[in-house]
Amino acid sequence: MGRKAITCLITLLVTLPGANTLAFDDKTAHFGISALFGAGAETVLHYRTDLEDVPRVAIATVLGSLPGLAKEIADSQEDGNEFSGRDLGADIAGAFTGALLSNLFNNAIQLRVEATDGKRINILFAKRL
Repeated sequence: MGRKAITCLITLLVTLPGANTLAFDDKTAHFGISALFGAGAETVLHYRTDLEDVPRVAIATVLGSLPGLAKEIADSQEDGNEFSGRDLGADIAGAFTGALLSNLFNNAIQLRVEATDGKRINILFAKRL
């Protein structure tokens, strides 16, 4: 049941912010996309570094916000468009939410891939308490 819920959540985060037929506003799109970047950054940091939870979530939030910052800078270079602090705020909130949820999930379920003999790979799931 848990895996189905996570799959549904990820599917919603990916599809809903870009669904024009549901009339989501720009802030929702910024939040949703940045949440994915924040979650991805936290997952990479979780398995590739020895950082503790708080610094890892903080760094993942910054990394998850960078694409939104780049978009706002690019938007500000266009005629008739300007840098939006509110959009950037939605990016930061989304990246933090994604990083925090990813941290909670990654702390609950540890995934480790081990090559045992060059021909076979074991995938181990261990639930942390």
